[in-house]
Amino acid sequence: MSMTSPQRPAPGPLPGPEGTEPQVLTSARQAVLRVLREHAAPMTVDEASHACGLHNNTVRAHLDALVEAGFARRFRAPITGRGRPAWRYEATLAGSEAGAEYAALAVALADQVAELPDARAVAHAAGVAWGGSLARDRPAPAQASPREQLREDFDRMGFAPDEASAGHQDLILRQCPMLDAARRVPHVVCTVHEGLAAALVEAAGADPGSVRVEPFSVPGGCLVRIEGAGS
Repeated sequence: MSMTSPQRPAPGPLPGPEGTEPQVLTSARQAVLRVLREHAAPMTVDEASHACGLHNNTVRAHLDALVEAGFARRFRAPITGRGRPAWRYEATLAGSEAGAEYAALAVALADQVAELPDARAVAHAAGVAWGGSLARDRPAPAQASPREQLREDFDRMGFAPDEASAGHQDLILRQCPMLDAARRVPHVVCTVHEGLAAALVEAAGADPGSVRVEPFSVPGGCLVRIEGAGS
């Protein structure tokens, strides 16, 4: 699999949400976020409402706002019977001390890999291993097309994927949780993401060679080209 040479036109993707929650969230949403962070497993709206002592509709609005701001992610629970499965919510690392520490760790690791003579191969293999692990641990069976599954996976990881254009399968990653490291050593971090995408579409039934990442190649994002992976 080939990787397009990194380019650095202006803005590229945005970083993950910055700052701590008191600066950008209301006190009510801070309280809901604390419940998510303190809970060991992803929560349904009913579970979060019970824990917060608030009405379901109120908590649902707060949860959706946290997802929009990047402080939480949501996904469908596994299908266990008739009817559409419930949404489950879990906190991300955004705005937490752990998030900042992981970002610093990503920069340090990327710098070390960049010194290797086979840095791209090592980075791609790391991405494939990461994607394989994520695919095995998906919270629900993969029933979407490989492209739809990839978009859902990227969304859960905080990349804010968007449609490249109508009628095309390509995606644009509008955010990057590892943006500092990606700007510093794009041939490492962006190759990791390409390996990640390859493993995820392969687990969903598509050719891993059908995916190519073009870092910083479009205004406001990185382009993920997907060929023949289903619409």
